[in-house]
Amino acid sequence: MESIKEILEKIQALWNTNLEIFQMLKTWKTKYEEIINFIDKFFTIVPYEIIFLFFFVALFMVLLNNISPTTPRINLTVGVVIFSVMYLYIINIFTNQWKILRILYVDSFILVPAYLVEISRLIKKTWYKIKFKELSANSSYFQASLAEVHKAYADLLISEINFSKNPENFITSLSNLETKIQTLKVGIQQIISKSSKEST
Repeated sequence: MESIKEILEKIQALWNTNLEIFQMLKTWKTKYEEIINFIDKFFTIVPYEIIFLFFFVALFMVLLNNISPTTPRINLTVGVVIFSVMYLYIINIFTNQWKILRILYVDSFILVPAYLVEISRLIKKTWYKIKFKELSANSSYFQASLAEVHKAYADLLISEINFSKNPENFITSLSNLETKIQTLKVGIQQIISKSSKEST
């Protein structure tokens, strides 16, 4: 009777072990499917060519940075251009198509982050240039405030001549100039923020 009980316990332990193994395999299968789904979704957004581009540019940068270490961004751009030309040529051989838009999209994953600071500075500079052009051309407030700043500066120069006789007048003129500049600055910032809100 004891031997039968031991056999049943061993069978039960073996069954439990098999259940654990099956459960572990099921968990691995689920994880594997999740990884495959993630990779599929990832490569629908990020093209697979980006991997080849990264490897090529990395090797090219190692080579070029030894020759010209002071121009890493230019080296990066040259590497991307060379890869793009090679990619277009090879793809054209096999498919007889020029996938220019595709390679530009791939290149943007490297070039846009590399030039993001310069692009943002250029956009900001252009935006401010347009806004200040509108202000100088159309805003009577801007013209009047700027004229007051010029007048306050002229008063400061006049008071500088008599500084030794009347230093209080110089300090007053300096404070007046500072006030006029601050008023103009605040006014311009308000006009720019207002116009940016209207544009959005």
